[in-house]
Amino acid sequence: MGRVKTDYSFRTKAGFIVYALFCLIIFVYFRFPYDLLKDRFEHLLSAALGSEVTLGHMHAHLPLALAADGLKINTFLLAKRIVFHPRIVPLLAGELGVDISAGLVSGGIEGFIKTPLKSMGDPFELVLDVESADAAIFSQLFPANARSTGIITGHGEFQGPSGSIEKAHGAVSLQVRDGTIPLNIPNLPLDMISFKALDVDARMDKGMLTIEKAELNGDISGTLQGAVRVRDRLGMSRLNLTGELIVPDAMRNMLGAGNLGASSGIKFSLRGTADKPLFRMLNR
Repeated sequence: MGRVKTDYSFRTKAGFIVYALFCLIIFVYFRFPYDLLKDRFEHLLSAALGSEVTLGHMHAHLPLALAADGLKINTFLLAKRIVFHPRIVPLLAGELGVDISAGLVSGGIEGFIKTPLKSMGDPFELVLDVESADAAIFSQLFPANARSTGIITGHGEFQGPSGSIEKAHGAVSLQVRDGTIPLNIPNLPLDMISFKALDVDARMDKGMLTIEKAELNGDISGTLQGAVRVRDRLGMSRLNLTGELIVPDAMRNMLGAGNLGASSGIKFSLRGTADKPLFRMLNR
């Protein structure tokens, strides 16, 4: 008896082809050596953050994303895992757009980065949302005498050419809880300020950082406003700030403002550079 020949319909054949292509895509997606792309992602992130970024092993991550097992900035481990979700629409305009999700050692970061494909990382657009991140995990990125502490939540947007913060535009809104700020100001008998809450709103226009609101609450409370001309060498950034502090009686005497009333604030100005700030009391 002859074998009966099965004649599949066109729709069935098309279904087989689609299924085979789907299986091939899934196989390639999971087996592709994504470490080959590490250099491009490291270059993109280094340009956006202005520091040397190193990624761990890269691999597929569902749904339709890539993940790196660890992110280091200047050899310091910042994130245990970072996930990249490429966007399709920017590709149609010749741009690379990637959503970023990073699980930090404490807290997390969600964000978005966009840059032209032809000049990867220059210029760039960066958006970041930080949730309950411990400032201590960023401490190794700063000199020992400039390391703040606290729990950070906030939003930031930046855009401009890579490698030049002097030409950057952007805005930032931060809330920091239960932290400290190192002062390192000559002739000021305070090494740091502890606080319960610090709220900051600022914007940047071609390297001019304007502090629109900075409110401090705790044993020491006060406000700060003004501008900072940011330089690529951050220590050379020029300060033009004024503010007012309300401090305990003992500290008021230590600052030489014992003649002020208990409810009176100490008005001050900060000039000079970030490396060598000049503190001056205005109502001594």
